[in-house]
Amino acid sequence: MRELEELAFLDLGLGKVEIRTDIDNTRSRSIPERLGYSLDGILRRGIKSDNSGRIADVCVYSLLREEWEAREAAQREARWLDRATSGPYRSLDFPLHFR
Repeated sequence: MRELEELAFLDLGLGKVEIRTDIDNTRSRSIPERLGYSLDGILRRGIKSDNSGRIADVCVYSLLREEWEAREAAQREARWLDRATSGPYRSLDFPLHFR
């Protein structure tokens, strides 16, 4: 998903990414929920779900560009802090000060 989000927001300049899932497919719904997408709504009878021709309701999730940028910045900071507090410096008995 990371590569698709980068393509959408950085390369194509889009402002929003949507993921649509069958309302009954809890495993598919867990993906956008885990990635921080917001549930925009439910489209009633929005898709033919399978080969049997069953018409299903659809959950529509979205991520806005601003939300993605904030999430990416937080992840970069977390990775930086992880690197700064691990490795050879983690065993020091005094605090490090960066200037």
